[in-house]
Amino acid sequence: MHKSDWFTSIMRRTRLKKPNQLFTKYADKIIAKSLTVLPCAKILHQTDRPDQINFDDLPDSYVIKPNHASGYVVIVIGNQMYLGHTHAKEPYDRDKVRQMCHEWMKIKRYSRNQPWYHEIKPCIIIEEYLHITDEIRFYLIHRKIIMIEHEKASFNSEVQTCGWYNAKWKPIEIRCKWPIEYHESFVSSIKDVLDDISEKIENDPHNLFDYVRLDTYLIRESDDTVPQFYFSEWTFAPGGFKVPFQPDSVEILLGDILLHRDVTSHESVNLLSM
Repeated sequence: MHKSDWFTSIMRRTRLKKPNQLFTKYADKIIAKSLTVLPCAKILHQTDRPDQINFDDLPDSYVIKPNHASGYVVIVIGNQMYLGHTHAKEPYDRDKVRQMCHEWMKIKRYSRNQPWYHEIKPCIIIEEYLHITDEIRFYLIHRKIIMIEHEKASFNSEVQTCGWYNAKWKPIEIRCKWPIEYHESFVSSIKDVLDDISEKIENDPHNLFDYVRLDTYLIRESDDTVPQFYFSEWTFAPGGFKVPFQPDSVEILLGDILLHRDVTSHESVNLLSM
């Protein structure tokens, strides 16, 4: 297979720098909540005027972010707040949160490589706080789950790690910028809901794409409660496709699945199992 037919090469060529009204609709974090079969965090307040946010009316814990960009978020838990994807911890500061909201509203072009964000009307949304234990990202090609990325919620960890699995939740060898860590106890703890969530995701009528990443949160109030998958967002160009998957065999396999809709190739992802 020529390198131009590797997965990331195909995505860069066919997706980046190309406006897409459907992507715009799905990337809007308000509209997207109606475009999934999974439950979503409840919106407590939304506004395009940060000065009008009344923090006294908000609960002790909540999440605040823009609807028109990814990676910008503040999670408030009591007298602490956690910033961005890395969840850097700081004392809760209302003035700083409001100032960040003003800065978010000024974002006109979130990414020149992802122009579908440009057409979203900027807005600040405040959501209920959910007890997130894990972030799980499903990589779908032609509506089939091909790979799964698992990241433990990092509020209490200084080092961010992730694990990669095939559609049957068997570890696969993929190298990325984060240290790799597999949690066998995690997979066994959610085994009772895996078949159900896979069926829901693969049969979701809202998924109209040859490739998309569905980002979800795992919510579990305690070890005795049944875990629930909550919708986070649809992602159409993870990392702007700047870094190809490693090893190269993954790029070749994903490209083959994407180009040929080959069920055999879909099943052969299992060959990547460690």
